[in-house]
Amino acid sequence: TGARVSLLVNEIAVMLAAEQSYRKAAETFQQFGIQISHETIHRDVQLAGEHLKKWDAETALDHTGKREVSLLIIEADGTMIRQQRCKKKTDRRFELRTAVIYEGWEEDSRGRAKLINPIYFVYQGADFWVALERHLSRIYDLDGCQRIIISGDGAEWIKAGADILGAEY
Repeated sequence: TGARVSLLVNEIAVMLAAEQSYRKAAETFQQFGIQISHETIHRDVQLAGEHLKKWDAETALDHTGKREVSLLIIEADGTMIRQQRCKKKTDRRFELRTAVIYEGWEEDSRGRAKLINPIYFVYQGADFWVALERHLSRIYDLDGCQRIIISGDGAEWIKAGADILGAEY
């Protein structure tokens, strides 16, 4: 119809498309009286991807982090994600790699452990550690951090991160 939708609808459409097909996402909106085509949702996903790609590129902000801490912990893991549509059977799944980065933990008022300054990082691609190091270098002076620990389930790509970041595994 050519009608415009709000930015919030576009954002929700991208989130829905991560969980279901573009057509199913459009049908979900129709249940709430919002008309948006599956082509529009596809375009929004492509635009979001281009934006993220530009954000992740090297910038003048790299290595500007000043925060130095005595302990920086990186918990890394990967999860296999099934793609919605793919012509080749072998390409139907990809690994989404994640990390939780924090500066230790403390006890909250209820006596439970609480992470100190947690950062959540999600990335899809083999250069996970390069992207994470670039991201962290915008916050931390990694050379000034006294101890960096990487933990994970024993996957080789996680162990390799210790060498890349000069951390303990």
